[in-house]
Amino acid sequence: GLSDNIVEQIIERNIKLVITVDNGTTAYAQMDKLRSKGIKVIVIDHHVIQDDIEIDAFVNPYLYSGDNIFKNVCASGLVFFFINRVAEVTGYDLNLKYLIGLASIGTICDMVPLKDVNRSLVYMGMKSLNTYKAPWIRDLTNDNEIQEKNIGFVIGPILNVSGRFGTASLSLKLLTCEDDSYKVILKDLQFKISQRRLIEEEIRYDICGDKNGVKCKKKIPTEFINTFPFSALANKIYIFAHTD
Repeated sequence: GLSDNIVEQIIERNIKLVITVDNGTTAYAQMDKLRSKGIKVIVIDHHVIQDDIEIDAFVNPYLYSGDNIFKNVCASGLVFFFINRVAEVTGYDLNLKYLIGLASIGTICDMVPLKDVNRSLVYMGMKSLNTYKAPWIRDLTNDNEIQEKNIGFVIGPILNVSGRFGTASLSLKLLTCEDDSYKVILKDLQFKISQRRLIEEEIRYDICGDKNGVKCKKKIPTEFINTFPFSALANKIYIFAHTD
């Protein structure tokens, strides 16, 4: 989210406009500080609004009371609609066919309900991904037809892993790369995937001791092991499990 440390960096770098995505709705103190320095703020978020927030522009489905078809749209979908509208108003030429494909990736990976707007986003996005394949996507799928399972288990983890190791800048480079240098970036991200799997394996062992046939002395419910979000712990989080 928008931490105090990031706010200080923004002020020090004399940035004039801040756009937050998938966070910011409840960052009241941080927003107040940015605006007190004359910095304009746009928040694009899909989390529930708890109180009024003073910013320059706010994109959030919960601004509208009651049910609406955008209520379950995730941040990547909201960003797509936002930039689509910006392109319409400014006349700026954007590759919307590629961008709706990215929006569909985010929608699938965020596991929001695939109905209403989300269903349309995924349908159009999947068609776009298969028609206008970016080179890095073509490599990841061996140039086969892209399906939901490719996104959930191959493309999504590749885009997600960089952020789990401290910064998402590597994933951003992959998304915006326009030459063959994407191959180096992709190889680096794939290496990070293997690193993350090793970390998760160690965490599982710390909890349930099932590595190399070694079992915990203390019984841990199978339901816990099967449903525990191990991947969420792989980023700088350590578990100490007592087995005696």
